[in-house]
Formats: sequence, C-alpha cells, structure tokens
Amino acid sequence: MSNEVSIFTSQTGVSTERRQSALAQKIATSSTSSTRRIQANINGTFKKMVNGEQVGNAIRGEFNAIVVGMLTNVSRIFYKEKFDPNKEATLPNCWSNNGDKPEAGALDPQHSNCADCPRNIKGSGENGGKACRYQRRVSLLLEGDESGTVYQFNIPESLCSVKVLATFTRLKATLSFL
Repeated sequence: MSNEVSIFTSQTGVSTERRQSALAQKIATSSTSSTRRIQANINGTFKKMVNGEQVGNAIRGEFNAIVVGMLTNVSRIFYKEKFDPNKEATLPNCWSNNGDKPEAGALDPQHSNCADCPRNIKGSGENGGKACRYQRRVSLLLEGDESGTVYQFNIPESLCSVKVLATFTRLKATLSFL
C-alpha cells in the first residue's frame, strides 16, 4: 500500500513548476548584503538609509508603501543611554528580533532571555514604563519605486497597539494570497 496521496487521478497536464512574478524576480536578483531601512526621525521625516548612509531626500510627513513581510513576533530593543538627537546613531546595547532572547550580535546582553530580564519590568524605564521597548519589524516596497528595493521599517512601540498589529497581520495574510 502506498503512502502517496493524490487529488488527481492523472498527473498529466498539472504543472508542478513554481513560478515567480516579474516583481519577485526583480527583488530576488537585486538582493545584496546591504542594509536598507526607512528611518523615522523626531522631526516628522523619514530617511531612506543604505548601509548607514542617507540616500535621496528625506520624506516629510508620510509615505505610501506595500508591506511585503514582517517578523512573526514583536521585536525588542534596549539602549542604556537616553536618546540624544545631536549624537551619532549607535546600535542598541541589547536587542531581540523574536522577542525571546538577545541576538548573538548584541554587544551588551541584559539577560539570557527577555521574559525574565530586569529591563522588561514595568518601572525600569522612563515614566514608569519598561526600559526594553517593543517594535514591529516589517519589510516595505515604497510606492513609485520601480527598482523593487525592499526596505526594513521598525514600527515603534507607541504605534504597536493590538489594533495596529492586527491590521498588519491581516494585511500580510491578504498579501500572501495575492
């Protein structure tokens, strides 16, 4: 008895070839090891950053984009020093892409896991909040950018409400079926 299951009585005429759209092919061939992200600034602008350098002019106010992916879990990020807009940007002291444990590249891990970390306790941060902040990492295609460049965008904790995250999850699920 065979363990194979087939929904077709005959496999002839059924293509098993996986095809990509022209946009997916362009994205796949344009992928490099560079870091591309959209950076939100406190003055209400967004910058396109490639390998830490600004590319093009800042975007003022808002921008339209297509969410093409996002991490399943909410990420975490911790800086020991308070933000100073006059200082050069630095890597966080500790971060977790999946919100469970510090990443291997974190220079100053605060604990072996996020759940038990003292920075994850209410009151450890400013104004009674947690010192370790949440963020949602998404991948974006910018409207009108025909290059197919995908950018990372970190949605800060202040916008990571349950309602916003549910909308992004539904949006991602919708995009998966397109």
